Amino acid sequence: MYEFWKQAEFFYGTVLPIVAIIFFMMLIVGLFIFYYTTKDSKKRKIMGGLFLTVFVGTLVFSVWEHIKYRHWIEQSAYVNPGVRNQREIMGSVVLEDPKMALAYQKIDLREQYSQLDMYRVREESRELSNRYLGLRDNRHYFTLGSDERYAFWYTGDVEFTNETTHITGVSFELNDDRFEQLGFTPSTPNYLETIYINQEAFDQAEQDIPSEVFPFSEAFTEWITS
Repeated sequence: MYEFWKQAEFFYGTVLPIVAIIFFMMLIVGLFIFYYTTKDSKKRKIMGGLFLTVFVGTLVFSVWEHIKYRHWIEQSAYVNPGVRNQREIMGSVVLEDPKMALAYQKIDLREQYSQLDMYRVREESRELSNRYLGLRDNRHYFTLGSDERYAFWYTGDVEFTNETTHITGVSFELNDDRFEQLGFTPSTPNYLETIYINQEAFDQAEQDIPSEVFPFSEAFTEWITS
């Protein structure tokens, strides 16, 4: 996959622009000769034949390579500054805006990562020791801090269990470390999927919720919610 990506990126980022430049230069020269030579001019015939040869050759070459690297085009549609912080154009590395890349990395990108061949998925799970406080206005509340003066809330998928309260989700990591050299994120944060709440804790919740509450994302910055 790595070599395929490098070759495809080189084709679209370097080879194809150069081919396009050569083609348009020949087109300009051809138009110049067409307007400033007579119909039976030898230069016009030579230039016309040369232009036709280049046009057909360029078209066949471009279509062939496009078919060859079609999968790269499909894959690149899922790449954004949060997934990759640089691009290669005409042999030069162009860095993404660091602020933009950071902003992308704080949102749910599991759809992008799950579609990219260079990433593998990992199942994540963590026990939630925060005491369950109750449900109010479709928000589940849990204590926050050792003194329980604060709380955090969550509105996503919840299931009830006889096990201890815990959270599950997924993360992604590169299956080929060489992609990191190309600016791809080596490993992602954890993407939260479900909070499993202990049924007994839910039944015994006192609904005593502190005045200062925060969203789940602020309480657990290493986990990202949808």
